[in-house]
Amino acid sequence: LSFNYVEWFIVLYIIAAYLRLHPIKKFQSNKFCGLALLISLVCSWATVIWGAWRYDISGKVAWYKYVADSNAIFALTTAIFAFLFFKNLKIKHSKIINTISASAFGVLLIHAASDTMRQWLWTDTLQNTLFFNSDYLAIHAIASVLGIYIICTLIDFMRIHLLEVPFFHWFDSKKNKMYVKERR
Repeated sequence: LSFNYVEWFIVLYIIAAYLRLHPIKKFQSNKFCGLALLISLVCSWATVIWGAWRYDISGKVAWYKYVADSNAIFALTTAIFAFLFFKNLKIKHSKIINTISASAFGVLLIHAASDTMRQWLWTDTLQNTLFFNSDYLAIHAIASVLGIYIICTLIDFMRIHLLEVPFFHWFDSKKNKMYVKERR
């Protein structure tokens, strides 16, 4: 199957919604979900290391089949068990966490919804391929991801406050006027 990132986000959202509505007893244990998340992450990392080792030995490009894209098996299991792990944590209400998480879909749409944006962002601007054999690979990877998430969250936050909130205020006022007319 071939999914784009938005479709895959929707699939993960449906799976998460199903797991919230129809909980599986085993998945209510944070110990189990944490261990499953750790195993999934280790398997993901192992396939990447295996692919690099295979490339060094054979010279053939090793496609990281199980983690190469968002709809790979280890990406799916990591996403599901990360969701279940954090769902089961007893965290107090946090306005900061809710504000940041409210923009997660917006971040996805801004930075990964088109090939043109991915090309411009990851290849032209951040020049990721220059860092593959660099001593600064880890720093570049972490700083790039954090920077993009922060910038896209700020853009989406501005969209919410400059467009969405005023639009819904306007829409609610029109809807209320229609409701008052209907009642007369």
